[in-house]
Amino acid sequence: MKRRRFLTASAIAGGATLMGGQSDAPEEELFSSIAGGDMMPLSRVQTSHRIDLTISALTEKDRPSLLRLARWAQDADTAVARVNATGIIAKTHTDLVERVPVILAHDREARELYVSAVLARVGDDTDALASEVCNPRDAGARWCAARMLAQRGGRRADAAMLRALRVEPVRENVRAYALLLNGDDPCT
Repeated sequence: MKRRRFLTASAIAGGATLMGGQSDAPEEELFSSIAGGDMMPLSRVQTSHRIDLTISALTEKDRPSLLRLARWAQDADTAVARVNATGIIAKTHTDLVERVPVILAHDREARELYVSAVLARVGDDTDALASEVCNPRDAGARWCAARMLAQRGGRRADAAMLRALRVEPVRENVRAYALLLNGDDPCT
């Protein structure tokens, strides 16, 4: 029971980082909960980009944990757990990253949480989104930034998406960018 409370506090501290607070959350403990099949810490509060990066590096070395996150990203009962699992996978360099754009396109609640996190981290002006659409460390943030750029429209937004299209390593993101540039929404 003490471990569960500690992990919950760690997840909440990680969420505080998203809101601009300081956190000394032990990412290894959050990873241990994932490895142990305990989704609860990832269900409480949305984790920060920095924490997701650390956990994704640990998860890339543990295929069973990565597969568990992939299952949670699609099937978890809470949107917070789904977005946290999706966000961690989005920062890996594995075959499962291809699922991220599909999840974001079909899970409205997780998508809204992901978009909010991207906006909180990078801002909402066109230049910031144009930079984020080329962020090599987060396939989900690239997808969200491209969708927000397409909603804005304009020459700068289109130019940023065309630039991103040339270097995007995730096939499903390439597909989404092409749809967006064509005036279609990948969420429909």
